[in-house]
Amino acid sequence: MFDESENGLRITTTELGDATLLALQGELDPLTAPDLLARVDDVLSQSDTTHLVFDVGGLTFIDSSGLRTLIATKRSMLERGGDLEIRNATMKTRRLLEITGLDTFLQVTP
Repeated sequence: MFDESENGLRITTTELGDATLLALQGELDPLTAPDLLARVDDVLSQSDTTHLVFDVGGLTFIDSSGLRTLIATKRSMLERGGDLEIRNATMKTRRLLEITGLDTFLQVTP
């Protein structure tokens, strides 16, 4: 299942056993962050998954509103006894997570 935002973010959702993978392509910014939050809400309301994976390898841009979306999703997952994994971050995205200290809050895997 995929959803292309008219604002430049493509979200592809795939079930991976007990996890749900959301592959992100494009920009995660003030225009597209609500699209991602809406998709996360849809996924969480339609399943009892406790493990979300954001594959961010296809992101070309992420700003503070995108980072707030990652934080909000992580908190939602913790509230339901689960976790959020950030996968395939580019060097630029990894550096942003390190500078902001979010690399210690978020589970970032290669």
